[in-house]
Amino acid sequence: MRTNEIVEKFLTLKKTMGAILRKVELGEGIGITEMAILIKLADEKNVTLSKLSEITGYSNSLITFAVDSLEKKGLVKRIKGIDRRIFYVELTDEGREKCIEMRKKINEKLMDLLSSLTNDEIKELLDCMERVIEELKRAELKSKNKLQGKDS
Repeated sequence: MRTNEIVEKFLTLKKTMGAILRKVELGEGIGITEMAILIKLADEKNVTLSKLSEITGYSNSLITFAVDSLEKKGLVKRIKGIDRRIFYVELTDEGREKCIEMRKKINEKLMDLLSSLTNDEIKELLDCMERVIEELKRAELKSKNKLQGKDS
């Protein structure tokens, strides 16, 4: 297996996607982490900071820092839960508008990038990506179970 090549391709893809996302000019100094949070909040309901950390893969401290920043910009708000120790995070109306604008700009950049591929090639790419993601999730779960002493 050509694992070195696979790792190199993943790193190149990550770097390239980061560069593309940084070119999505949203004003107000919104970074890639904040973009990811806005997108997840648009897709999820009743999201706590811990849940946001879980679904983005970012640390709790990074999530807290980014949500504080987004809150100062008026794009998200914290809502106290029934248990006063738990806060939910949701988009404000301005945050929802910003997310729509951001998704539109990201889609335009990706369509430009992928314009040389046929629809069949894009479908094949998406299918392969989905299989890789599922394998990575499976490996992560197996690793967690092993650390916890559970058989998988």
